[in-house]
Amino acid sequence: MVELFNEGKRQYYNVDGIKVYIRDNEGKKIYTSNEFIDISYNSTLIHPLNRVSCTLSNFFPHDFYFRHHHVRSVEGVLQGFKFKDILLQRESFKHYGRDAYAFGSAAFSNDWRCDGYLYFEGEKVDRFGIEYQKLLNELYVSLSLKKAFENNLIYTGNRVLLHSVGVLDPRETVLTTKEYILRLEILRECLKENKNPTQKLRYLAEVISEVYEEESYRKKLN
Repeated sequence: MVELFNEGKRQYYNVDGIKVYIRDNEGKKIYTSNEFIDISYNSTLIHPLNRVSCTLSNFFPHDFYFRHHHVRSVEGVLQGFKFKDILLQRESFKHYGRDAYAFGSAAFSNDWRCDGYLYFEGEKVDRFGIEYQKLLNELYVSLSLKKAFENNLIYTGNRVLLHSVGVLDPRETVLTTKEYILRLEILRECLKENKNPTQKLRYLAEVISEVYEEESYRKKLN
């Protein structure tokens, strides 16, 4: 994904040379059009497609199993990766919505941005390494096993998926907009065609980790 651009009060993404507007001439947010769907949790719930987009947000309360853990949302898991303490991590897994984000941002969580390491079950995981990308793959595949999520993802059709409140720099977030959207696009394609996404997701993990290595993000940490 690319950064946002402005034209007066209008705001847009440049997607493959096409301007995809997410704010109109009055500066009002657009969540759904024939071209795209914004999957941020702030989507209004008036239009059916907006309700669908909200359910694709990491904040949405989905009960599912990630490895042997019963979790409440993707966000709870992502925020949980910040905790070295296993019990605190498991507590994070129980949260959803903005509560999950707040829990991971609390003072007792580790500031992973200092050294670039996250944790899973007490073990260090390099934020910029392939093992973390594989962990993200497994997380989203686990979520895709929920029929409601699968149906809603397929329901978006061929619309461009956008996350207008996402962060692009991997040094500042445990999941960039690009890491998020690309996984949903792969899962959507494979679910529609009834194909196993494992190979494509594995390739994605390799590509992203190689890019991070080339960019030497660890050396750029504050």
